[in-house]
This record gives sequence, C-alpha cells and structure tokens, in this order.
Amino acid sequence: MGDIFQSGTDRLIHDFLRGPGLRPEPVIGFTSHGTVMQNGAARRFSAADLTAIQIASGDADSRGRARASTTLGEVELSVRCYAGSENRLVGIRMPERGCPWAAQEGRRGALGLVGSSREWTRTVRAMKRARATSRPLLLIGESGSGKTSLAMGAPYGAGPVPAGVAVIDAGSFEVIGARRWFERVRGALQQSMSVVLCNIETLEQRQLTGLRAMMRATPHLRRITLTATVGERAEAEPFALMFGAHLVEVPALRDRLDDLDVLWREFARRERPAAALQPDPAALEAMKRHDWPGNLRELQTVVAHAFGRRSRGSVTPEELPAHIRRSRSPGLMVQVEQDAIQRALLATGGNRTRAAELLGISRATMYRKAKSFGIPA
Repeated sequence: MGDIFQSGTDRLIHDFLRGPGLRPEPVIGFTSHGTVMQNGAARRFSAADLTAIQIASGDADSRGRARASTTLGEVELSVRCYAGSENRLVGIRMPERGCPWAAQEGRRGALGLVGSSREWTRTVRAMKRARATSRPLLLIGESGSGKTSLAMGAPYGAGPVPAGVAVIDAGSFEVIGARRWFERVRGALQQSMSVVLCNIETLEQRQLTGLRAMMRATPHLRRITLTATVGERAEAEPFALMFGAHLVEVPALRDRLDDLDVLWREFARRERPAAALQPDPAALEAMKRHDWPGNLRELQTVVAHAFGRRSRGSVTPEELPAHIRRSRSPGLMVQVEQDAIQRALLATGGNRTRAAELLGISRATMYRKAKSFGIPA
C-alpha cells in the first residue's frame, strides 16, 4: 500500500512540512501516536470526516487508492505509508464542482438524539427552556457532537427530520457566493417554520451583521437555531450577544460515555434495522477509553466498520478499527504534537500564522498550544 519509508513519524512530519502541506488540494498526515496534520485546504473537513478518512486510508489498495464518505461528499484518497502502518500521508481529491457540499444542506441524517446521561439530560432540559421563548437558540459544541441534529428534529428522541425545517450551512457561503447565500437564507426565513443556520463561526463580521439584520426582520413565529463549532463557551458568547440568542452547550461524546451502549444500538438499527449487532463488554470498555475526537459521527463510522466484519452477534475489540483498539500514551502524543509545532515554526521562520496554516489549526489554537508547551514567541 504505497511506498514504505523507514523513518516513521519523523519522516512523515518532515515530508508534510516540505511539500504536501503547501499544495492547493487537501493533504492530511496521520501518525501512529494519534496526531493529525492538515494543510489549509483540508481544514474544511470536520473531525468526524478526518476519522472517516483515516479509517478508509487504512483499507487502501496496493496502489494506495481508497475512497471515503464525508460530509462534503465522497472523496478519492491517495495514500503513502511510512514505517508503522498507522503513519500515513493522504492526498484528497474533492468531488466534482457539480456536487459541492452546499448541495448537501438539509440532507444530513439526525445523529444521536438518544441518551440518559447526566450531561445529555442537562442539554435536553436547557433546550426545552430555550424553546419556550421566542429568542433564537445558539447550539455550540465540537464537530460531530449532534448540534445540527438537535436543531433539526425534536431533541427528545430519535426520528426523521420534521417537515418545514430549512437547514443552511454557513460553510457554503464561499462556494455559492454572498448573493445566492443570502437569498437562500431570506427564502428560508420567509417560507419555513423552523430555520437552522449551521457553522456561523465561519462567517466574517460583515456577513454576521447582514444575517442579524435579516433575522430581525423575520416574524417571531419563526423558530431560528444557530450552531457554532467552538472549543470553549467564551468563543461563542459574542455570537449569543450579537443575535440575542440562548446559548446551549452540546456535550462531546467523551463527556457522555454512559450513553455509548444506547447510541451504538441506535446507529446499528439505522445501519441495518433487522440486524442485532452489539459490542461485547471488552469492546465497550475499549471504546470508553477512546477520546472520540469525531464524536457521534465517528461512532457512526465505527458501527458501519463493524458491520463490514459481521452482521450480527457480539463485536470483539479485535473487530474495532485500529485507532480504537490502540492504547495511547498521552505524554507521547503531547511530545509528537510539540515537535510538529516546533518544526512548522522552523519551516516558516517563526511565523505563527503561517505555521498554523501548515498544520491545519487555527491561529488561536497555535498560540494556546505554543504557550502551553513553553515555545517562545
């Protein structure tokens, strides 16, 4: 599967910073320690997309070719392997322009609207309180945590997306252009009883101002929900103030592990309604040790992977994807991450903004991590 090099993670990081990371097409590097590097073009992928790409790249054919299903459509992968089967550099060919991710608005299936953990119950109660008012609702959380699903459907159980709900992704703004995007928003606000505006953190200030003006001209009988993918509540509070919205946090999967079993059953039912496939106790324990960076979308991918191994019975740890089975050393992961940041800073002459672009992380994340590692400005 591709060319094999002897220098493993170090060689992969070196190659990423020297060339592929600078290409206009998406390029992602996966290391055996769990570190993920992205160039600027790959930042459009969510954490769940990255997990799907990582799993698919492990099944590449002898020529290093594979395909992966993402929220942006089906993509073609070109995989280069290094020493250690988990060290991979993946080039990505996006879908043809006739199928931009903007065309997928409103077609996302509901995710994980089940559970009884304390964190999930707290979120549901906050949703109920917010829905009792006429103010907009702002759902925040990590990518793949179920924000859009909560906004689209009844937040108290699984089910189909109800009629009269319009879902518009702010991520499509750059694809279809300002005029068409605002026309789409205006039409949704005028014709739909419930409007979901996803990923508003991707909009610039002037675009947010235009959206706020349009929302203020909308009758209060419309139910408006905004979503933002942010790491901390403080990052979302300016959005809540700007739109006068109730702010509700959607927990990450690692914060609601008590729901893993019931979420697995729900995803298995949706994958194959007549099949009975459950993780055995050891597999469930292995999944509880995982940190789930892709959240519910990652779990959905893992369930689909399990169905590729068997159609019923108990799933063993050996039948889980390698990144779930693998025992991780947090200290080692931190060291690899620190090395990648130092190499990126060296490659860019100390320019943190450019280094952040090379690694596929935000400038704020770069500054925060550099500070935590004691890397001088």
